[in-house]
Amino acid sequence: MRSLVLMSLCVGALLVGCGDKDVTTDTADLDTDDTTDTDTDDTDTDDTMVPEEPVQVLIEGVVRVQLYTEDEDGERTYISWGDSYGSTYPFGSIFLTSYTEGKSGDIDYYGSTIVAAADVTPDTGNEYAITINLSEDGTVSLYAAVDYWGDNIIGTDEPIGVYPGEVEIIEGEDVEGLDITILVPYYDFDGKGGDVGSKGGDIGSKGSGCDDVSITGDIDLTRDFSGGRAVGMLVDNAGNGPYDWGWSDLTATKSGATGTYAISTCEDYGTFQLRGAWDSNGNELIDPADLWGSYANSDGVDANPIAIGSNNLPGYDILIPLGSGGLSVIPYSRLSGTLDVGGGTFDDLPEDTSAVYVVALKYRPTTGISLATLYEQAYDVQVFEPDDFSGQSILDWSLSVPSNSIIYLWAYADSNNIETVNESGEFLASGGDDDNGKIVTSSGLSEGNHMTLGQAPD
Repeated sequence: MRSLVLMSLCVGALLVGCGDKDVTTDTADLDTDDTTDTDTDDTDTDDTMVPEEPVQVLIEGVVRVQLYTEDEDGERTYISWGDSYGSTYPFGSIFLTSYTEGKSGDIDYYGSTIVAAADVTPDTGNEYAITINLSEDGTVSLYAAVDYWGDNIIGTDEPIGVYPGEVEIIEGEDVEGLDITILVPYYDFDGKGGDVGSKGGDIGSKGSGCDDVSITGDIDLTRDFSGGRAVGMLVDNAGNGPYDWGWSDLTATKSGATGTYAISTCEDYGTFQLRGAWDSNGNELIDPADLWGSYANSDGVDANPIAIGSNNLPGYDILIPLGSGGLSVIPYSRLSGTLDVGGGTFDDLPEDTSAVYVVALKYRPTTGISLATLYEQAYDVQVFEPDDFSGQSILDWSLSVPSNSIIYLWAYADSNNIETVNESGEFLASGGDDDNGKIVTSSGLSEGNHMTLGQAPD
């Protein structure tokens, strides 16, 4: 039985054999104001709203895939490609996107691209570029996901890498150096490092693989059709999945496009959401930035959830667009807490303390870390300058970390003015339940993480 969780490893948040694709830009979420002010108030009759020119900026960086193994205690060891799959890249494509998160938790996408599986260079990583489209200057966040199963769908169990912090987007100012590392679990299939996943057949499964019951119907797209396939899929009521799915080749119609799908699933499987998606950005991948839909009744209203029993379910038509967006792919979570100096104040630190760093690291830290290496190995860093901590007995901190993954939480007081932390004799603290500062992150807000700075032995 194939679990939805990656080999029971907590990793969280593109297609094998696909053709090469140029950088694609998703403009579906381009937020432009093209309305005219029709207010008839006497003080406003001569004014009209002029549409704002969209802000378009190119961002660039390198995306890398780092393999790891995890022992029975949950400790991770990072391994090279040469010691694992060699020169073979067994996964699907890499999806990269820019987004913002709304107040209600919804995610809006402002540009995306992929690195096709055939083009991935595991040892050195791959350059990427995304064209960002905003209605005005602002900030976006970035994440990348590996199609681990090679099923052409970015699901909720895919390994995700995030760029630490937000990226400021200013008209006319392209941004470089936005590197992202995705931590991916290595699994020695049959002792040979074999293929991963189903490789994207027309009918797929991440459940038990049984096919006692079929769900069939039409997929109706009500948008201008520019090519590309659609898929029907089973998603749980929390938005996780897909568990089972079936592809559909669409044919253009006057109102959009239509096609049929078939999903084979398990008898008495339970209650699910029946969702659908169309590859609207043309990258041969179903990803969160695509156009999504749902099982609909004859009035075009979302008719989810569905109950899967012992009988086939024909005539379960899917309407695209319909519903509240894609799968529950939440790349970031928020980790927050407090830091003190063991009953004293931060004035008890050495006089030459230049800064205090609270950091979420990708790797277990080593001694004597340069600040350049610290930033390179960090998911996020919060820096407190002397003016921030002078006279204080406690500091509040908050970090953005990848959801459903593992991070190493540390705090360092940098003294000696040589821009190196974690030296003997300096003050430091670790979070989590072990000496390595390891924390398993969730998909929401984790508060109350307290650390106390203490002096490392000479």
